[in-house]
Amino acid sequence: MPVNPDEAARTIEVLPERPAVPRPAPTPEMRRRAWFNATLAAALLVGVSFLLVGTALTVGRFAGKNYQDARRTGTAAIERCSLRGPVTLNGFGYHDRCTVTATWETGETVRVTIDKPGFFDDGDRVGDRFEIGENPGGYSRPGTAERSWVRAAAWAVGLLGLLPLLAAGLYLRPILHVTRLG
Repeated sequence: MPVNPDEAARTIEVLPERPAVPRPAPTPEMRRRAWFNATLAAALLVGVSFLLVGTALTVGRFAGKNYQDARRTGTAAIERCSLRGPVTLNGFGYHDRCTVTATWETGETVRVTIDKPGFFDDGDRVGDRFEIGENPGGYSRPGTAERSWVRAAAWAVGLLGLLPLLAAGLYLRPILHVTRLG
């Protein structure tokens, strides 16, 4: 089908080139406001990150070690305890940090401090004795089941908590005028 040149010329319009409109230079007030907004956003993101990581630590403490997997077992006597909390490296809430003397089935006696939230019951008092197991990376008691799904959920929430921290860094990067060397 042949194309009529007059018709083709009418359908294609060439728009004239528009001159670029210069943007006004930012005023000190505009720069101050941008800095404040970015800093506030970064602070909020750091706060969200703190809450998510703290929640992950709190949830993770319910994933106890399995007593049946203990390398060695014995009995322990509570010597002294102190209450820790409400915010620690183990998450949110209060927990007991106790020093115990453990006597293993081999006769060996050791004194250890256990700072694991959820390890001690509310009824545990100084002088009480209980069965204890030594596991890789910690201690266990009978009746405390290993909950690997809780540990996985805690890791997922913890990794999710790192995303707002990364976003806060990206928010602050232009403000801090980060330059590459080399």
